Amino acid sequence: MRFEYNKKDRLLTVFADGEIDQYSADKIRKSIDMELDRHNDLTEVLLDMKKVKFMDSTGIGLILGRYKIIRKKGARLSIRNASSAVDRLLRISGIYSIANER
Repeated sequence: MRFEYNKKDRLLTVFADGEIDQYSADKIRKSIDMELDRHNDLTEVLLDMKKVKFMDSTGIGLILGRYKIIRKKGARLSIRNASSAVDRLLRISGIYSIANER
């Protein structure tokens, strides 16, 4: 799993590439948390999942944990470009009730 980050004004875009599962979750968590710690002026964090090939329930927990951090910063979480399989998991889990779908 690889990540690229792009901050423009008060928007942080997280570009994810690879698989989000129990084997990659800890590395992902650390990477995103380090980036979130660097920015205190965010109004939105956008998770671009265009290149996420697979995600299991571990990914739901990962997103929920990051959501809590993002909310504490006073920002909102948005998700875009999820594949049909990942989108289905996000819908079933209710993630879109806390994250904006773009």
